[in-house]
Amino acid sequence: MKQVDIGKIIEEKFNESGLTKRAFAEKIGISQRHLYTLFEKNSVDTAQLQRICEILHFDFFAAFTEYRIPKPKSTIEEPLENYPAKVNFKLEINISGKLNKAEILEAVVQELNRRF
Repeated sequence: MKQVDIGKIIEEKFNESGLTKRAFAEKIGISQRHLYTLFEKNSVDTAQLQRICEILHFDFFAAFTEYRIPKPKSTIEEPLENYPAKVNFKLEINISGKLNKAEILEAVVQELNRRF
């Protein structure tokens, strides 16, 4: 099995998230000081990693899969002719707390980008 620097991957996705270090640390139940330690780890408790997946909207467990079929990437800005004529899927996003419309839209866009 390949060596995965999971802490570095978490740090990269955290940096893309727009969350503050304090908010991210609170959401995963650690102190801000321990956040720096997390970014250096090569392994993370699975329950904690699942929580991090939910917060950062990214499947970190996939990083440990040696043989993966890469997902095609697309963005919401692509012209519609690049999509199949008919697309059916169920989009489920769990949102906790109060969010404004822009934050909800961003969660939807992130989920769509993960799927396509």
